[in-house]
Amino acid sequence: ESQRRERIYCSLEQLKLLLEKGFQRRDPNPELGKGNTLGMAVTYPKYRRAFAAPAKSPCQDYHDRNSQCLKAALQFPSPRSTRMKLSCHFQRSRAAPKDSGCPSAAASTRQPSAKPAAPNPSHSLRRPW
Repeated sequence: ESQRRERIYCSLEQLKLLLEKGFQRRDPNPELGKGNTLGMAVTYPKYRRAFAAPAKSPCQDYHDRNSQCLKAALQFPSPRSTRMKLSCHFQRSRAAPKDSGCPSAAASTRQPSAKPAAPNPSHSLRRPW
């Protein structure tokens, strides 16, 4: 029982430290008890949700992340030809048709290399019924 209580108190202290950072702007000198800490833990997600940026469409989010990836990749030292190939790859995926669905748009423009082989009749599945 005492170990369980100690874990609870330790977790409340950690939660208190995390929440103080988030709410320091509202109340520069908060005096938090256990009840206040738990109350703030409940209101903090609501507070964040109220002031969060509007959600982006999945397509816009995909293109934004794609751009971030390109910028990060171009910062690494590499041969110029590799950088150009990488840049062209990301530019192609960004220029994919908007109405066809984001991530799959680049994949759908690729042509298949060959038709899949027909299943071999000698390797058919044995059914016991």
